[in-house]
Amino acid sequence: MLIRRFFVLLRHIFIKDIMNEYLFYTTEGYTFDPELGEIENCQLLGRVLAHNAEEAKRNLIKQELWLHDTAFDVNNAVAVQILTKSQMADIKTVVDFLWTSESYNYKKCGKPEKHIFKTLEKLRGIYEK
Repeated sequence: MLIRRFFVLLRHIFIKDIMNEYLFYTTEGYTFDPELGEIENCQLLGRVLAHNAEEAKRNLIKQELWLHDTAFDVNNAVAVQILTKSQMADIKTVVDFLWTSESYNYKKCGKPEKHIFKTLEKLRGIYEK
């Protein structure tokens, strides 16, 4: 019964139109410190929502119109997927749902090193920070 309820919960979560959030940065260009000394660092080009990295790059080009007037090469930009607030809430929902039963099972099994409860602890640590 618990497994069935878990899969119903997962189905509810993933039926939504899943949009991921991406940050784009590049190592092209440079920045100056307050005394006008050159600093090598990364340049944040933008943040976009998309279903995947390819779509995210297209959305970046559409949304960040200022990029067309610069020498930044978007093809050299690095895309990093980050968790959206909705995805974080979904993780919390699943962890909270499983926490009590898996905690009990973990203790009952003698706290084995390889147990799903260890993963739940890691995931809980992400949203409790």
